[in-house]
Amino acid sequence: MVRGKILPRQRHIPERTCVACGVKKPKRELVRIASSPQGGISVDATGKAPGRGAYVCGPGCWDSAIGRGRLARSLRRSLTKSDVATLRAGAPEAFAAIPANKVPDFDPSSQTLTEQVSE
Repeated sequence: MVRGKILPRQRHIPERTCVACGVKKPKRELVRIASSPQGGISVDATGKAPGRGAYVCGPGCWDSAIGRGRLARSLRRSLTKSDVATLRAGAPEAFAAIPANKVPDFDPSSQTLTEQVSE
């Protein structure tokens, strides 16, 4: 008895949602921001840092995630001015790690913080 062709198994690609715009994309195309159990916050280049994480899809969403409080809500903590400074400093390297055809050019000088952050 001959059975049908055996199709190659498709590999599962994990998807995540951008906290700013709500678009679902493959995990590798997003930048992860991690809030460590010790209370620190950082841009997670590996995607495997311990702690609660939130994902941002591109430079356009970066300011929206920080300024409108979406990132703080997603991480379940308030962002201090030093946290915002850490995130702003890590943004160019984070977007440089994503393939060029996936993220538009990022200019950190054009990003502005639109709302107050807690101290």
